[in-house]
Amino acid sequence: MKVLRSVISIILFLFVVSLSFVNSQERKLSICVTAFDDLVYGGSNYAVPSFISSKINESSNFYTSVFYSQYRKSNLPEAMAFAKQNSIDLILTGTVKQSEVYYDYVTIPSPWGGVRIKNVTVTITFEVMLYSVSNNQLLLVRDFSHSETSTNVGGWTFTDWGRIDVNSQEFRKTPVGVVLNKAAEKLVKALDQEYQQIKNSVNAQEKKVEEKKQGMIKKQNLVLWLLQKYYWKVWIKIGTI
Repeated sequence: MKVLRSVISIILFLFVVSLSFVNSQERKLSICVTAFDDLVYGGSNYAVPSFISSKINESSNFYTSVFYSQYRKSNLPEAMAFAKQNSIDLILTGTVKQSEVYYDYVTIPSPWGGVRIKNVTVTITFEVMLYSVSNNQLLLVRDFSHSETSTNVGGWTFTDWGRIDVNSQEFRKTPVGVVLNKAAEKLVKALDQEYQQIKNSVNAQEKKVEEKKQGMIKKQNLVLWLLQKYYWKVWIKIGTI
């Protein structure tokens, strides 16, 4: 019996600990990332947000993300309706403001006539707007940018955004991939830093909706209670007329 009690005690202890662990975990907020507006053209309005969505899933401790290319800033109300129907917490949209690839050739003198080296400077800037789906509130507006020069890139040449897979490991090794990755890292870091405030905003609206729902339920229950309480009295009174 003592052994059985000990086993049961251990099982109950582990069960309580597991419940505490589950309850201590923060719920990840879900993000619908839309296509961006594009001031530079060339397909970056799809490639950049697609990469951002993957980066959020890869690096963030507090968010999950899916890229929906059929929505963008210009049709945000449709994206909002879709997000509400699918219980998504946040919408992230924006604009690609700068996407520059500048080549520079340098000749290094040598006894054999010199060596020509190709360098490339990449600059990417995008504006991000983060909305709460529950109340359409704008929670964050900020530019994220990174610029970096890669030396001696050999025969590498950037064609256009539409011809590359931005989520491939090969792309991340290219000068453009390196810069976009670092710009996206800045965004994810900012989102994580603002998580508590963003979560509070989402939860506050959810609480209002739930309170309104509970208020309606209480009213409905009161009406049912009154009907049940006075149904027979009304029925009897009618029967005596």
